[in-house]
Amino acid sequence: MPIEIPPTVSRGINVSYLQPYYYYSSLFVDPMREDIKNLLAAYATAYTAEPLEPDNPFALFKITWKKQGWDIAHLKSLDQRARPVFIKTVMRLFIGE
Repeated sequence: MPIEIPPTVSRGINVSYLQPYYYYSSLFVDPMREDIKNLLAAYATAYTAEPLEPDNPFALFKITWKKQGWDIAHLKSLDQRARPVFIKTVMRLFIGE
């Protein structure tokens, strides 16, 4: 069975020109805010599940970070031009701007 090429590729339109702007849009920002909220809630749950304060809260956060799949978050943007926009947007969302 032949592989179908999406129409935008066959017409020669390079959709990567639009990609950096995607990371400013609500299509990206709103779900990312929800993902960050879920990550922090999972960490809070893990932190409070400890009988006493964890010896190393950062290690606990790192475990939660990996369980939630954030250790590969940098691979979400493969386009070299869009990656700085992606990282800047995610960092701004983490600090709550």
